[in-house]
Amino acid sequence: MLAWALAASGLASVIGLNGYFFVLLMNNLRVGPVIAGRPLPWLVLQLSALATAALSMLLLWSGSVRRADLPSPVRRRLLPLVGGGLLFMPWGLYWGLLLP
Repeated sequence: MLAWALAASGLASVIGLNGYFFVLLMNNLRVGPVIAGRPLPWLVLQLSALATAALSMLLLWSGSVRRADLPSPVRRRLLPLVGGGLLFMPWGLYWGLLLP
């Protein structure tokens, strides 16, 4: 279940950021409703990025705790997913998705 949630939130964050930038460029940088000084779509993207970071750390922790219980094929399938989640964190920091 954690793996599916991590894959979905990571995909939504990456595609959502690209879509958000595309919409900004097409609308001459008009953003729409602003809450707490940030556009609403940006806040949604930040929540998705935060979920991705939290889920990747949670999956890494649970995989290391239950390592003996997991069969080898499951570990091999989770390794790229957790690796992608960990690589997402510096990418999210660079683009400002994980910054307050």
